[in-house]
Amino acid sequence: MEISTTKATHVHQSLPPGPASRVFGVDLLLKQVQPDMLSFLDSMAAFGDVSYCRLGPLTLYLLNHPDLVHEMLVTQADSFYKWSVQKRVIGQVIGNGTFNTDGDYWKQQRKLVQPAFHMKRVQAYLETIVNETQQLTDTWQSGQEYDLLHEMGKASMSIISKTMFGAAIAGREEAIAHALRVCLATETQQMQALFNLPNWIPTPSHVRFQAAIKMFDDLMYEFINTRRESQADNGDLLSMLLLAADEEHGGTLTDQQVRDEALTLFSAGYETSANGLTWTLLELSKHPEVEAKLVEEVRRVLGDRTPTINDLRAMPYLEMVIKEGLRLHPPAVGIVREPIRDVTIGGYTIPKGSAVFVSQHVLHRDPRYFTQPQAFMPERFAADAPPIERYAYFPFGGGPRICTGQAFAMMEMQIILAMLVQRFQFELTPGQSFKAEVAIVQRPKNGLRATVSARV
Repeated sequence: MEISTTKATHVHQSLPPGPASRVFGVDLLLKQVQPDMLSFLDSMAAFGDVSYCRLGPLTLYLLNHPDLVHEMLVTQADSFYKWSVQKRVIGQVIGNGTFNTDGDYWKQQRKLVQPAFHMKRVQAYLETIVNETQQLTDTWQSGQEYDLLHEMGKASMSIISKTMFGAAIAGREEAIAHALRVCLATETQQMQALFNLPNWIPTPSHVRFQAAIKMFDDLMYEFINTRRESQADNGDLLSMLLLAADEEHGGTLTDQQVRDEALTLFSAGYETSANGLTWTLLELSKHPEVEAKLVEEVRRVLGDRTPTINDLRAMPYLEMVIKEGLRLHPPAVGIVREPIRDVTIGGYTIPKGSAVFVSQHVLHRDPRYFTQPQAFMPERFAADAPPIERYAYFPFGGGPRICTGQAFAMMEMQIILAMLVQRFQFELTPGQSFKAEVAIVQRPKNGLRATVSARV
């Protein structure tokens, strides 16, 4: 089916095209989206720049053009709030953190979190990232097989806890990672289901979910209580939150408010970097010519020493590799919003209360904007390459709600990847399936196993 490439100039009276939702009373789309969100998004995108379907009681629209992404995230951002279903489900875990709020409260909380990610402060985190990566890789034995998703998760978790909260979690990584997986899987299931039993009914999944939430409560309040007792100002995120003034109610933030923001940043910082690095390592293992070019750059700039912030600026191919990994495998495969009033976008009137998607997974692989879109080609991000249309590539979102930790995440992934290829080479374990699963974020369903060998 031919896909339109022009912006609509008039308002259609009919609904956009889209797949048939029901056949003989069976909701076929709901059966598709639950096991394979990525295929569902691809099937919706095939109908054009704006497509429509019903998923049970939900009215869902997909906007599939960079101009329309800009409309939703920037031009008409004030007309869109976070999707109410997502807010309700995710709110069970992160409460009223910045990711999960709207309006004036969101603006106030965003101001509190933003300073932790100013560029000078982000650069100050570099030493911690280097040290934690060094500690992890020092435990690796040449010739041994590792699950790289698991290993990248350990590195990312220790880095976010040290840089944002000034606290170590040594010995608890496995339990925390398991709790996070339980929360993400449960949240995804609840958002896709037509009906959910109340959480107070003690089903096995509900018991696991509540235990996971309690673990996060205990961890965040441990950070908070320790810092309140010491009264230390470490200049990190936790200090900023504890010292911040609550403009609405006066005084400082409550422990609950601090907990919600801290957990939001902890979970987001862990997932983005760990999954982004794992997918990039997969692509490098499948493309030895790209890996060789990256290794040459890293060795030429670094030699045997650890990277500095100036070194990152001197390794443009490293940044290109990370960006291409995020293009093919964006941790967030879509952004969903809910209009708070009827909006006209892409030539269609979208009713208040609908679920409106824009998808990084779809647009990042769109042949209208990327030559050979399925290929791993870091050169497409070179300084002299043709410019990529804005909002054809948006791994960290966009508009006023763009990810606050974007610069931190990019620096973290660049440092870790540089240190990994500097010291090691990776041989994928044969017989693996590299299928993606979407549990809020996109991750390799079965991890990524590889034999790690010292680079000679």
